[in-house]
Amino acid sequence: MKEMRLEELQFARVMPLVCYLPPASTMFRSELSEARDAYAIKNILVTVVDDFFDIGASKEEMENLVALIEKYRNSHAP
Repeated sequence: MKEMRLEELQFARVMPLVCYLPPASTMFRSELSEARDAYAIKNILVTVVDDFFDIGASKEEMENLVALIEKYRNSHAP
């Protein structure tokens, strides 16, 4: 997670313990370790994006992020 450098964002709540608890409590078998990590990382990124929309971004930045997500979704649609 350090390589993401999320702790450098002044507006974001980076709460790895809170984000690791749900996957750890529901996917506790050892062979699910990669799934736990993916779920926790997704939780952290959702929290950061939520904070980005709440306090950290200008209107233009939010519109750019939404456009990027829509572009990604459309390029990966079934």
